[in-house]
Amino acid sequence: MKEALNQWLGKHLPLRGVLACGVRYPDATVFIPPSLVGFPSENLEYSLRCMADTFQVLKLNQFPNEYVRWIYQNALFYCLKRADGTFLGVFTSREADAVDLEALGAMLSEFPKLQ
Repeated sequence: MKEALNQWLGKHLPLRGVLACGVRYPDATVFIPPSLVGFPSENLEYSLRCMADTFQVLKLNQFPNEYVRWIYQNALFYCLKRADGTFLGVFTSREADAVDLEALGAMLSEFPKLQ
């Protein structure tokens, strides 16, 4: 399953406006394809680790915990969790016209349905 998700993510990397993306698996391993814009992979890995903690806290406090979007000064961080505990993290530009929002939405809606 990991290899299929890794290939799926690599296919979506050239999406306009995506700065970096990665998948974190329930066993705490991550897959981060190389960033086309030089986004440091260690920053994304750290963000995914923090997001894993956030998902746990949300669940413990009985908040919805399948989808989170963090807003930063220059970027947006979308995180989407699957039923198996695997989650996707995507950093995009904060400029709406710099991002292919339709393709991003399709990517995010496709992720939980992947087998």
